[in-house]
Amino acid sequence: IEKIIATLPYEDELDNFITKIGISAEQVNDPGELRGSNYATIIVNLTPEQGRKRIADDIIDYVRKEIKPYDKNFTSIKINMIRSGPPQDSPVNIVLKSDDFQQLKKIAKEYKDYLETKKGLKDIKDDYEEGKKELRIRINHQIASMTGISVSDVAQTVRTCFKGTVASTIKKSDEEIDIRVIFPEKYRSTLASVKRIKISNKRGNLIPLERVAHFITKDKQGKEIRGISVRNRNKWKRSIRITAEIDERAKGVSAVQMNMDLMKKFKNITNRYPGLIVEYAGEFKDTQESMQNLFQSFIIAIMVIYFILVVLFRSLRDPLVIMGIIPLTFVGVIWTFFFHGLPFSFLATMGVVGLAGVVVNDSIVFIDFIIKNRARGMEPFEASVKAGGHRLRPIFLTTITTFFGLIP
Repeated sequence: IEKIIATLPYEDELDNFITKIGISAEQVNDPGELRGSNYATIIVNLTPEQGRKRIADDIIDYVRKEIKPYDKNFTSIKINMIRSGPPQDSPVNIVLKSDDFQQLKKIAKEYKDYLETKKGLKDIKDDYEEGKKELRIRINHQIASMTGISVSDVAQTVRTCFKGTVASTIKKSDEEIDIRVIFPEKYRSTLASVKRIKISNKRGNLIPLERVAHFITKDKQGKEIRGISVRNRNKWKRSIRITAEIDERAKGVSAVQMNMDLMKKFKNITNRYPGLIVEYAGEFKDTQESMQNLFQSFIIAIMVIYFILVVLFRSLRDPLVIMGIIPLTFVGVIWTFFFHGLPFSFLATMGVVGLAGVVVNDSIVFIDFIIKNRARGMEPFEASVKAGGHRLRPIFLTTITTFFGLIP
């Protein structure tokens, strides 16, 4: 993998890269940091974007394509872009919670398989980390009791053989050196060596381990048994979190749309798996909460504007006419997003709120002139036509100044 990264044009795209063995972390103080001899991290620093021909996403796609033939040599390979600032949740972030961990693994695979079929997504993964291969020793308690061996004796002897036990120490100058009793390296890598371990019973006799135990290396499906390096919990329940990033180059793809598709696809999954709790978190949850707060604020703002207009116009009817124009603005917004092929996001909603303010300002200018013309004795139609001609420039200037004021 280092050789593949080194093929990137030096100084044009590649600045430097650092490899760390025994740790998996994107940056210092990463809350998702993992440690162990089976982890490694390569941090690649690129040159400034303005001096590169390719953006970071294109370079990541190139590296991902080049290292794909080596996937079989690793348990998993993950490529992420380091983002500045505090850690950010992914656009697609599903938390599965249940007391049955095997069930969680099965459901997580269902979700990931479905996400793989959706265009515009990348870096689909979960936080389940498989541990190293395990050899499980199942003790026959009846035979062990007859031979005078306890489970503790077996565990301590096996640990001494493979992990070592400090038998004594020697002092050299001011330093104490441990004398550790352990199997030679060549005997620590085969199952036959484990079976030949002899355990001392209470009478001092040596009993072969294979006489009091049997050894399990595969599960019921015939797969090698692996441990679990980390058990994640969410609100006291075991959990697996599935995440996916949205490709910025994909059009018409948003976090809200993807999460709504998932909710529709897996709406009956809790019926199929009793006890399962599904939570759609991350950017989608934040957006939903922000939209709810924005909607509440919008309603309060409309009420305040109405009361202010009632005081200014000294009428209950005229402010209703002005406020009634606000829903008409949605027609232009919907068609604009439709023709441009853009999703309706949280920022778009904020823009609609700003647009409502502009429309209210223009309406006040227009309606106020009509009211004054009506007071001079004009008919409603004549007053409206005259207001359209005389108030066009003020309305245009009000809209343009507000527009340029909101650009920053």
